[in-house]
Amino acid sequence: MIRLKNINKIYSNYENETKALNDISLEIGQGEMLAITGTSGSGKSTLLHLLGGLDMPTSGEYFFDELEVSKMNDRELHAFRKQNIGFVFQDFALIGRYTAFENMELPLIARGVKNRREIVMNCMKRLGIDHLAGKRPAHMSGGQQQRVAIGRALVSNARILLCDEPTGALDGKTGGEVMDLLEEINREGKTVIVVTHDIKVAERCRCRIEIEDGRIVTDASD
Repeated sequence: MIRLKNINKIYSNYENETKALNDISLEIGQGEMLAITGTSGSGKSTLLHLLGGLDMPTSGEYFFDELEVSKMNDRELHAFRKQNIGFVFQDFALIGRYTAFENMELPLIARGVKNRREIVMNCMKRLGIDHLAGKRPAHMSGGQQQRVAIGRALVSNARILLCDEPTGALDGKTGGEVMDLLEEINREGKTVIVVTHDIKVAERCRCRIEIEDGRIVTDASD
């Protein structure tokens, strides 16, 4: 499904260059649940952003099925993200003035979907948050906000969920419940990729890679 070949990412300013990713080659199959671990600044979030089409490699090749993402222009990248990728962030990234329903509806509006209410409410019921439909983020717990964020990623029927520290802002119990949900979503066939510094979270993923100084130093699968 995903194939990276000799991916490098260099950030530069007038005085310095920083090599965030160094010759990364990786294959990720449909339906995998992958954890990407590493210390702060190791390159794990950069890799996630590249996988999601939020950033582009300095060199190397990124194929998604038969699409060469690494050669896409901005318009093509936007379409690629909209059709294939759902994002879940540590800080939830919900719009404060919108209700839970309205936050989850946004990707459907972007795609011009007609029966939005039915799709969103069905997803909310499945996630056990239909009672939050009219609430704004300020009136929800962290765990409830993260479920809304996951729901927003799911309603568009994205093939891949990219999760950047999805339990980082949650207590242990609530984080465990979020991981239960991600595992359930994965069992239904979605590819789930999780960036985490928490070894307990990583151990719940069937496949794991560790990145240090922009390189993959460990590649393990159950």
